[in-house]
Amino acid sequence: MKAQLHQKIYGFSSNTQPEATMTNALSIASDKLKDEAEDLMEAERDLDGRIDEYERLMQLVEGDSREGFGQIVEDYIRVEKETEECRRDLRRLGWTGFD
Repeated sequence: MKAQLHQKIYGFSSNTQPEATMTNALSIASDKLKDEAEDLMEAERDLDGRIDEYERLMQLVEGDSREGFGQIVEDYIRVEKETEECRRDLRRLGWTGFD
């Protein structure tokens, strides 16, 4: 009975299209799944690369307060503050035309 069932399922072929067998259909489905798996693995590698790049960027931004982007922001804020103080001092001394 098991052999008959196996033959009916896997030995099936179409009367109108003799090459359309269950074995061919399974082979085609298997090939498509393998191609899809390769595409997914490539997409996974691409996403892993993007995540690594994002993590490096976040480390640059969040890093130690005395290194990376954090240091740049601190320096920029300090320079802007000192520039504004200098402008106020020069205005007090009568200088004009800073804006």
